[in-house]
Parts: sequence; C-alpha cells; structure tokens
Amino acid sequence: VYHLKKIDHAAELIETYSRIGIVRFNEGDYFGAKEAFEEGQKLGEMKTSDSRTLEARIDNLSQLCILLVYMGWPRRALELAREMVDDCQIVNRRSARLQAHTILGLAYYANGNLREAIRVGLESVETAENLQLRFWQSFLDIILGRSYLMAGNLDRAWQHTMRAIEREEYYPNSNLIDQARQGL
Repeated sequence: VYHLKKIDHAAELIETYSRIGIVRFNEGDYFGAKEAFEEGQKLGEMKTSDSRTLEARIDNLSQLCILLVYMGWPRRALELAREMVDDCQIVNRRSARLQAHTILGLAYYANGNLREAIRVGLESVETAENLQLRFWQSFLDIILGRSYLMAGNLDRAWQHTMRAIEREEYYPNSNLIDQARQGL
C-alpha cells in the first residue's frame, strides 16, 4: 500500500485495499475488513472515467456491502449498493451490472424490503444464466430463497434454495452451499 500511494494508480490501490479486506474478513477481523474496504471506497469516490478504477470500485463496494449486511448495517449497504448500480452503467462489463444488482437485492432483503429484493433478483436471474456465472447465479438464488421464505412463499423459497444447493454441491470450497442451507 505504501508504494502504491506514491504512484497514481487508483485502481491498483483500491484492489489492494479490497484484498486486504477479504483477508481480514476471512481471519474473522470484521472491523479491520471494514476499515480496509472503506479506505478503498474513499479512493473510489474520486470522479473518474477510467473503467478499471470504476470496476475496482464496484468490486470493493460489493465486498463492503456484504460485510455491512453481515455486521448489521443494512441501510448503509443499501446506500452504497445504489451507488454501485449507478457506477455500473458506465462500465462495459455486463457482469459488473449483474454484481451490482445482486448486491442491491441483498441490501433490499437485509432492509426488509422483500418485494424489491425479489423484483431485483428475478430481473437479474436471466443475466446470470446467460453469462453462466455460477457464483452469482447461486447468490441470487439464495437471496430469492430467503426473500420468498420471509414473504411466506415456501414453495418458491424451496425452489430457489435447492437450485443453489444443487449448483454448489460440486464445489466443496464454496461457502455458498452453507449459506443456502442456513436459509432452509
């Protein structure tokens, strides 16, 4: 980080803070992870048209939003998810749009806005399938499964949750299967 701060490479610096945050999260240091992601977010607040910096910002904000939901700050996660959706309009990577909308669905779910969580999730499923992005497909199914469960639609909850479990059972290192099973 020290050396990256001396040169003007915002994207690399944001990516570095994001990786530090991921490592800290995996070590159970949630406040340290939050600090790292927020440092990356501060750098990403600079107005830029550089697509790599915007993509790094979207990736970092994804991690920060997930962490904020996990730590019990869903309102802040929703604010940042909305920013991410705006940013992804500028980036040409379709998976960035999918990523931003999936995190927005998660934030809606965490804030108890099940109708919007389901709407955003259903609008994103086809994109995830077309891009064949297993992680995002499963993440969407988990969000939809939990949202339908909280809304009282047990059949749809079961359908989406089982899709995630069946998709993830062949990936033993994926913690998504654990997340899906927690929703049952």
